[in-house]
Amino acid sequence: MFNVEIELNNGSILYDCSIFKEVVEENRVEMKYIESEEEIRDQFSKMPWGNEHRYVYFQNASMNGKVNVMQIRFYKIK
Repeated sequence: MFNVEIELNNGSILYDCSIFKEVVEENRVEMKYIESEEEIRDQFSKMPWGNEHRYVYFQNASMNGKVNVMQIRFYKIK
């Protein structure tokens, strides 16, 4: 299990986050926990176009949420 520390552009830091991805199964959207470091890196990757609507889904001890990939300054996989 990987924990990720996410620093946002505004200076906020999200500690000990688990990262999830959306998966469509049988006409439903489900959130699946990512168990691979490579897949986690893919979720945080930024391309020069088309990222304004891409989100990283996370969960930590105090919240579940999503953050736009363009609002992430730095992340560290632990």
